[in-house]
Amino acid sequence: MTIFEKTRSVGVIPVLGLRNPDTAEQLAAALIAGGIPAIEVTLRNPAAVECLSRIKKAYPDMICGAGTILTTAMADEAMAAGAEFLVSPGFDPKLVAYCQEKGYPIMPGVSSPSEVQCAVAMGLTDMKFFPAEAGGGPAVLKLISSAFPKVRFVATGGITMDNLADYLALPCVSGVGGSFMAPAAMIAEGKFAEITALCTAAMHRMLNFRIVHVGVNCDEDAEAKATAELLAKIFSIPVIPHSGCYFAGTLFEVLKQPGRGAKGHIAIGTNDIHRAIAFVESKGIKLDHENAKYMADGRLLCVFFAEEIAGFALHLLQC
Repeated sequence: MTIFEKTRSVGVIPVLGLRNPDTAEQLAAALIAGGIPAIEVTLRNPAAVECLSRIKKAYPDMICGAGTILTTAMADEAMAAGAEFLVSPGFDPKLVAYCQEKGYPIMPGVSSPSEVQCAVAMGLTDMKFFPAEAGGGPAVLKLISSAFPKVRFVATGGITMDNLADYLALPCVSGVGGSFMAPAAMIAEGKFAEITALCTAAMHRMLNFRIVHVGVNCDEDAEAKATAELLAKIFSIPVIPHSGCYFAGTLFEVLKQPGRGAKGHIAIGTNDIHRAIAFVESKGIKLDHENAKYMADGRLLCVFFAEEIAGFALHLLQC
């Protein structure tokens, strides 16, 4: 997995200008606890490089990038401090060429079709759309991406808790970046519990976890049909027969024979199953990838947790 594939799996990237190396590790711990094991440290002050270095040493598995890279010297310094990728605010062909020669993964900032085309000509497929909101937002990004179907963008600049889902809904968007989950004032005041809460809220806003349906295990067809009809009657919803089950509306899946889970199963819907998988697995939960189900076009549809929880089998569902 490339570094930019790793950032895509996270989806929300804190872009932070850190000033105090003594609290850098605490901040990193707060981000990780909130489900965001990634950071882009902007090199806008003398302490930023040391902050980056301390974070990477304390949390080697954390995805660490360096932003506001303007020169080749800054690129060298950031990579030496432990950065795994570099981000520049604009598109500088000389800087990109230098990083490519050195083997440094770089994501240049772009805001127009011309800049995207120049970056593509240099072999780049991952770019930063900046400034996102001032540059026209999701509508403009959607238009630009239509001409460059292989390019993926991280949108930054004006991203908030309220609009992040609008960007992430676009197939061309590999992630969003910003400081809304860790405002500078909170960092300075050491409010790390509040930062963790904001990170968790951002991840939930992106993933949109919700119960889609409950699975009910029955022993045979007649029992399943009767159960589905009863549920349909109670909630005034239709019975929809399938080969192995009856659905009562979209709320209940009544199986004709016992399925996974001693007490049944619960389908947890999500906007992005791949990012949901990364989020759940970061909590130490194992998933049954071998028995995952796919759509007709090859996209992942659902995957069960490897272990039951209180007698219920849980599965993530793309919807």
